[in-house]
Amino acid sequence: MKLAHGILGIAGSALAVLAIVSLVLAAYLARQSLYLTPDVIEGRGEVVGYRESRASDGRNLFTPRVRFTTGNGSIHEFEGQLTLPGQPYAIGSTVRVRYLASTPQVARLGEFAAAALGVTVATVLGVLCALAAWLLRRAPTR
Repeated sequence: MKLAHGILGIAGSALAVLAIVSLVLAAYLARQSLYLTPDVIEGRGEVVGYRESRASDGRNLFTPRVRFTTGNGSIHEFEGQLTLPGQPYAIGSTVRVRYLASTPQVARLGEFAAAALGVTVATVLGVLCALAAWLLRRAPTR
């Protein structure tokens, strides 16, 4: 029985470490997606094309290029943070963008899959691992 309790303790500690790593990853992704930056402006941009690259398995991958205009009329273009095997946005379509007011060259796609999906998954994983670690560490000894 002591062995089983020891294994539960090790599993709980491992889950606690995984929870910490997941929550740190969520914070990093939130920062990269411009969610933790105070001077972010949300706007609209237009998909003007794609950068095409090739995956190691030979598939074509596409990264959207987006152009947007800031409130003062300056025009900026950036590549989205997602590279996918298809073209999820039609050229000419309007997408949400997030950019820094002080540095509009720092811009990201504002769509959920591009901006918030990774943050959401990492946060949920971190919270679930923390809860499981807490439950395992509190397991009664008999």
